[in-house]
Amino acid sequence: MLSTLEFLDGEAQNWYQRHVVSVHRARLQWTFEEVIIGLYDRFVQPSTMQDVRKEFLSASYNTATSIQGYHDILMDHAQNMVIYPDDYQVMERFLSGIPDDIRDKVFECGLSPEVNMIDDLVACVKAIEISKKMAAHYRKKTPTAPSPMTKLIPHRTTTDTRPRQGTYPHCPQFEYKS
Repeated sequence: MLSTLEFLDGEAQNWYQRHVVSVHRARLQWTFEEVIIGLYDRFVQPSTMQDVRKEFLSASYNTATSIQGYHDILMDHAQNMVIYPDDYQVMERFLSGIPDDIRDKVFECGLSPEVNMIDDLVACVKAIEISKKMAAHYRKKTPTAPSPMTKLIPHRTTTDTRPRQGTYPHCPQFEYKS
């Protein structure tokens, strides 16, 4: 119980010193549980709980933090709520917070909050996000149409003229879970 003081600061530390360890305290004996309940009753307000709920409902995707950052923020807010939202509420909030074009692609892949888990949706959105970034990267690198005076000649290091064969990555396949 005495080590609790190390984890408090500001007004909470003042409350602890006044009510728990002060020579002039009203209550002489405190248990660890009573200290925690006392701190909770004094500092955790119902409005604070509403603030967490509002933050959960207003969280949205930000390109700077990427989809993983958005998912992490959403889950942090959910964990701080008094009543943890169910899986469907989390998935619905997740889908509402991502851009329309990404959400449309998720549905085109055949995923939905009624059938899939949040991890499936996050994985799909990550794949879409990566492909969008890759496409934007190569759009920047692609030169404008070559001038008619420029003739592009492919460079070959071997004399083998047969076309190369290989495997190419394809869009990820998602499995339906029920």
